[in-house]
Amino acid sequence: MAEINKLTKVALVLLRFGQFSCGVVALSFVSRFISLANIADAEKDPRLMFTLIVCSISAVYGLVFIAPFLYTFLAFPADFVFFALWVTVFSLVMTRVGTDGCDAVWYRSYWGFYWASSCVQFKLVLASSFISLWNYLLTTILVRHP
Repeated sequence: MAEINKLTKVALVLLRFGQFSCGVVALSFVSRFISLANIADAEKDPRLMFTLIVCSISAVYGLVFIAPFLYTFLAFPADFVFFALWVTVFSLVMTRVGTDGCDAVWYRSYWGFYWASSCVQFKLVLASSFISLWNYLLTTILVRHP
């Protein structure tokens, strides 16, 4: 039983580090885009503003709860809330471009215009939000049943 508890703590620390790093990756690209759009006096997409807020809160939350203390095992309701927030972020950003991906009109006229049509940053935001939502779901399950 003690070995399972140690494995749970190690897995929890790794998942928390993943939550923090995915939040920071998405935060860096979205904040850079918002900065470029601000310089150009362009309208900020509310979906990206929501993404920016969730990334910021998620990065702080992941950093605060990375240590395997008792309070981290009591935080599973917050983990589930963050899971729901990341599902929302992924859905909002993904439905913005639809099935066209980087060929969508929104991408070419808005995101691609300020990023010089580089699709890598947009895909990294999508990938980090997808990985982060799974990290939060696994943390919720792991912490709920230690």
